[in-house]
Amino acid sequence: MMKQTKHIIFGPSAAGSLRYIINEYRLNQDVISINDDLSNGPLQTIEDRIEFGKKLINSIDPDDEEFAKYVELAIKSWPSPENFTDCKVILWHCENAPEQLMLQMVVKQLQDFEELYEVALDNKISLARGTGEYTPEKLGSFIGTETKISPERKHELIRNWNQTVQQNGTLRIWKNEAVVTVDERYYDALLLHNCKNEFVNAARIVGETLGITDQLLSDTWLNYRLLQLVEMQKIQARGNLKQLRSFEVSLIQ
Repeated sequence: MMKQTKHIIFGPSAAGSLRYIINEYRLNQDVISINDDLSNGPLQTIEDRIEFGKKLINSIDPDDEEFAKYVELAIKSWPSPENFTDCKVILWHCENAPEQLMLQMVVKQLQDFEELYEVALDNKISLARGTGEYTPEKLGSFIGTETKISPERKHELIRNWNQTVQQNGTLRIWKNEAVVTVDERYYDALLLHNCKNEFVNAARIVGETLGITDQLLSDTWLNYRLLQLVEMQKIQARGNLKQLRSFEVSLIQ
């Protein structure tokens, strides 16, 4: 009897594209989206991440119950081994911190499974920072190209995950083909660079920063750091600081 195939991929956008093309190809295969951005926050336990997620939400928009629910569900999207019994598991990933950490985490969670495969997408081919920037048709061209994760490769991924967890940092980037833990102020200079002498909507500052960085990261983290810059009096703000689109920031003259 043929084993059921389950694809694991990072983010709802990439998952939606992969589901679409799999349906187009009439393949009876499942797509599972890992929505937890592991490039920021603690990695020790899911409980630690939920606590940190609540901290981020409380600093950005404490009244947004839907956002709070999404963050908690995203963190709880880590795979449980009991859901993959007698399955062929294919992990899709690009070269960026969130997706490489997802790969490492999932392999750690499912390390006792024999049928672990990967599709390693080359960012340089499509000039994409992440899998979510691939079109469904482009993703479809990689279906059937998966390679089995060898015991040596599995050991390397688990070792890298354990090392990152032990560093106990709160921010990680992709540098020199590896996940690197950096100071949580890493993006502050870019945020400050995009601030002006006049007041500008905070969402615009976050969007411009996302546009110029070569890293794949969430706007949630940048929202949080922008508020930290206000608190540290690196920039000034006016408006409702509890809603990103309801306040403006400027450099301090």
